[in-house]
Amino acid sequence: MSDSDTQQLIKKVESLWKASTELLEFFVMVRGVGYGLLLLFLFDFIYLFIPPGFMNPAWEFQTFGAVVDRIAVPLIALVLIFWGGRSGRFKFEFSLLKGLSWLSLIAGILLLLAVPLGILNTVRLERQANAQISKQIEQSKTQIKQIQERVSNVTTEAQMQELITQLNRSNNTPKIEGSQQLKTVKKELTSSLTQGESSLVAQAQNAQSNQRLSLLKNSVKWNLGSLIASALFFWVWLLTAWIRKGTT
Repeated sequence: MSDSDTQQLIKKVESLWKASTELLEFFVMVRGVGYGLLLLFLFDFIYLFIPPGFMNPAWEFQTFGAVVDRIAVPLIALVLIFWGGRSGRFKFEFSLLKGLSWLSLIAGILLLLAVPLGILNTVRLERQANAQISKQIEQSKTQIKQIQERVSNVTTEAQMQELITQLNRSNNTPKIEGSQQLKTVKKELTSSLTQGESSLVAQAQNAQSNQRLSLLKNSVKWNLGSLIASALFFWVWLLTAWIRKGTT
């Protein structure tokens, strides 16, 4: 081998060594970002559970959704952390990686188990919302019927004047003079109360429909998201068997 061939070989070896060193430095940087993202998610996760509200379907449902909305962060973090396999690892990392691998399995199981709870809480919240709206409708109907009874029992202009003043809560009510005007006001007030009751029912039904749609959309989004995230965590666990077995 000539001197020129030897020098070219040395240059190639140096180039490969430099590329290998740069690649290891890149791995260290990427893994550092992964550890950082995982810590940030951990802080956010703890924050979501303070204070806890277990057995409260609204709190459980919203917390479940908040976790699912943030679940991409730990998944990306795990990919970055496991990037590059065993290359350029610190000694303490191997025990940590094994723990993260098993943690992926636990996260997958918990997310899978959270789906039935999410569906159950969806049903419970819909029932609560329907019961609350129905109660408000009944209360409003009762109030309207009470006013209708008072209107039907009015026999004098003074009584009608007092009733209108109470309903308007204002001193700027027109003065009622004569039995004909009393009949007209009485008829108009009765008609207005009937229309108000119909409008109230329609508004309540519309609010109930919108609330049900919003609840259903969130439920589908978060439950499907939980299923997908669960599958991805199981996949991470399967693909990191090398660290659990101690082989490459």
